[in-house]
Amino acid sequence: MEVGLAAFDQFPLDLAREVLGADWVGILESTHCSPFDNLNMAALALRCSRYINGVAMRHGEISHDMFPNYSIHAITNGVHAATWVSGPFQELYDRHIPEWREDNLYMRYAIGINVAEIQQAHARAKREMIQAIAKDTGVQFSETVATIGFARRAATYKRADLFFTDLYRCA
Repeated sequence: MEVGLAAFDQFPLDLAREVLGADWVGILESTHCSPFDNLNMAALALRCSRYINGVAMRHGEISHDMFPNYSIHAITNGVHAATWVSGPFQELYDRHIPEWREDNLYMRYAIGINVAEIQQAHARAKREMIQAIAKDTGVQFSETVATIGFARRAATYKRADLFFTDLYRCA
C-alpha cells in the first residue's frame, strides 16, 4: 500500500457489503484496495483508472510525489474551454487563437492579446450575464460593481472568507 493513502476516504468492508452486496465487494477486494478491512477509495481510483490527473500543475506534481508508481497528469480544474468560455471571449479567441477550441494548451497564447480587447470582451460578457440574471430572477446587478459568485458550491477550501477579512482592500 502506498504511503499517504490513510488520509483518503475509507469505508469499512462490512458497510460496503451492506450497501453494494457481497459479490461487488468481492470484486473490489480483488483490486487490493481494502487493507485492514477498509475499502480505500484513493487506492481504488488509482488502480482502476486509465488516466489520472491533478486539478492543477502543482497538484499533479504533489500527487505524483505521493504516488510515484502512477502516471499523474495535470489539467486546470477540468475546464473544457470551448463550453466554459462566454460568447464574447469565444469571439475574441477565435480572432487571435483559432486553435483554442481543439486544444486547451493554445490558451497560453491569450497572454499576447491586447488588454483593451480583453477588457471589451469582459465588459460585454458581464453585460450579458447581468441581463440573463435579471431575466431569470428579476434581480438587477450593476455593471460597475465587482460581483463574486460560486457556480457549483461554496466549498470552504475556496476560502471565500478572505474577501471579508479586509473589506477596504476589496472595495
